[in-house]
Amino acid sequence: MNTINYNALDFTTLKKIENENNSNQIYIDNSNKLIYKIFNNTNLLKEKKINLLQENLDFNHVTNIESLIKDKQTLKGIVLDYIPGITLVDYYLNASTDDFLKLIIQITKELQKIHKSKVLIGDMHFENILITNNNYYLLDVDSFGIYKFLPENIPLDVYNFCNYMNYRIDKNQNLDRLGFILNFYRLIFQNNIYNVSEKQYDSYTEKYEFLSQLKEVFLDLKYSYKELPPIPYIHEVLTKYR
Repeated sequence: MNTINYNALDFTTLKKIENENNSNQIYIDNSNKLIYKIFNNTNLLKEKKINLLQENLDFNHVTNIESLIKDKQTLKGIVLDYIPGITLVDYYLNASTDDFLKLIIQITKELQKIHKSKVLIGDMHFENILITNNNYYLLDVDSFGIYKFLPENIPLDVYNFCNYMNYRIDKNQNLDRLGFILNFYRLIFQNNIYNVSEKQYDSYTEKYEFLSQLKEVFLDLKYSYKELPPIPYIHEVLTKYR
């Protein structure tokens, strides 16, 4: 993988992207082709993990890391391909229900494929899924977990839900699936799942028939205490949209 000298970077030629949800510093080059991500915190394990990811992540829907940014032996950041588009949340606001569900099925199949490669996403939420030209990409690949290296972050929704339900937080594939289903429910109900009653859920099935197929998952999440139940991939449940 290519290496760029951090001290040789001319930040005056880069445009900083302000995002309150991102703990790192993000810049884009003037040609709108490359993203420069400068880490606020880094360590040797992060570089090893990124190298492992590059060797093992042969997927069409994961943003590609072009270069490492280093100050001598210290990893300071990475350079990624810039992909224009909108988040999955914004896509949902303007898409038909059928188009949205078909895309959801494609993404969960890709998530399952990633899991089979022993990779965990960790920060699994819909703001980290970008939609562009009828394609989709998973962002923040440097936060992924692979083999013995755990992912670095989990979504706030997942943390709050596990804390509310008194679940132990294990960074594993089930936690990725939980993040996905919580984001899915949150889009539909515009609310956290623990604030949605069973009666409210049933009333929504009149408008969104597909929710009836996900009712059992909803009940498991609402009424399983202390131990997070196994969460399915959505495409395993919404068979109509496969």
